[in-house]
Amino acid sequence: MHEYQNTLIQEIALGLNIIPQQLDLSISFACNGGDSLSAISVASSCRAKQLPLTVAMLMGSDSVDCVIRELDKAVEGILLCSRAPSNPHHEPTGFTGSHQLVWAPATTTHDNDRVSPATDMQISLMHGSMAQPGRNIIRYCETYRTGDIPQVKRAWLALATTEPIFRTVLEGHEHAYLVAEAEHPPFMWEEKTVYQRDSFEYALSRHSPDTKLTGNAFQVVHLRMGDRATESKVIWSTHHALMDGYSSVLLLNKHRAILSGGAPSPSRSFVSLLGKVAAFRQGQKLASYRFWEKQERALHAAKGELLLPRLMSPVTSLYAREDIVLDITGAELLNRARAARVTVATLFYTAWALVLSRYVDSDCVLFGVVLSGRTIPIVGAQEVVEPLINSVPFLITLQPSANSVDFLQSVFKQSIDLETFQWEVPDRYKMRRFPSMIDIHFEAPTSGTTGLPGL
Repeated sequence: MHEYQNTLIQEIALGLNIIPQQLDLSISFACNGGDSLSAISVASSCRAKQLPLTVAMLMGSDSVDCVIRELDKAVEGILLCSRAPSNPHHEPTGFTGSHQLVWAPATTTHDNDRVSPATDMQISLMHGSMAQPGRNIIRYCETYRTGDIPQVKRAWLALATTEPIFRTVLEGHEHAYLVAEAEHPPFMWEEKTVYQRDSFEYALSRHSPDTKLTGNAFQVVHLRMGDRATESKVIWSTHHALMDGYSSVLLLNKHRAILSGGAPSPSRSFVSLLGKVAAFRQGQKLASYRFWEKQERALHAAKGELLLPRLMSPVTSLYAREDIVLDITGAELLNRARAARVTVATLFYTAWALVLSRYVDSDCVLFGVVLSGRTIPIVGAQEVVEPLINSVPFLITLQPSANSVDFLQSVFKQSIDLETFQWEVPDRYKMRRFPSMIDIHFEAPTSGTTGLPGL
């Protein structure tokens, strides 16, 4: 066995929190306990070791043995390309099975790499804010002892001086948005004190940063009752075009590490990463075109509009939420997914397709899904603190004659293809307002402790 094959097995075992001897090479990564997040982690670790592993290879192979064989082909392809004579018309792409591989190794970031065109998703989020001021502003709140606030502020200030996200701004230039890194970004931190619980809750509910906010801002509200301050809440506000759920967990983990005595370690620059994303998209353009061309007729015929009665009275609320608790545990969902050799996300996609089919009166249904974008095979994509999310159309055709496992596996394969080709969605489907959207969050708790006493 080659050394890189041993490295792959060790990285897969590490990503699954098992020892290499416990890894069953005869079954799939998902059946071994893997999911999309652990696949992203394994692929990122392998790329850092110069192994051209992709999430599609991990999730789409029938067994870990098949993953090893796919990696063999990828390594062999890279070696052949490195030996081939220089050809300016040669496309820097290769194919492994049904999945295209574009290998983008790490390169040195230059000081002048500070400006890049914004992504389609970022532009859409900014347009949403222009249409409705205050929209797409994210708020995150944490509670601390008032005496600990100076330490909390110092930790955020340490991040602000090292993390590229705090230097990143979105700028409009001649009908286009650019992502840029500022030289000396402001650190916006505001504190206020109230003296009654009602005033405290009111101040928190009324807090709203500048509706033109395209950076980060902090507000601290102290509650002081009698002779002592009892608690303080820190509200971190940022624009969704600069932050997603995945990135926020990364940043909060860094903040906790600093509070616990660790040193800040800066993430990769998002601006420099966007240049590599553009190169990846260019290399994948032909394969993506072929994928979406095959789906064109079915996408046009698919139905997704819910046949429900429309509200007669005008709706003024900008946001509504209802929480539903499923009568099934996460462990049970995971076991059912493993039994079908799919992911938990596949169960949700399939369930929604079945529900949607009844309300649209069609066996061919269409809805939108939000993807993290972290599966892109570029070094640093997993660690960068800014959004790489994409929204893509998910087409599912019900198969009345198929059993449940076969149907789940067909949906699983479609989800892998979408992950692979999400970066070159045809313009007519980009930022489309789908009648329904699924955005699945497996939100892991932030790691470690703050090093501060609890309330």
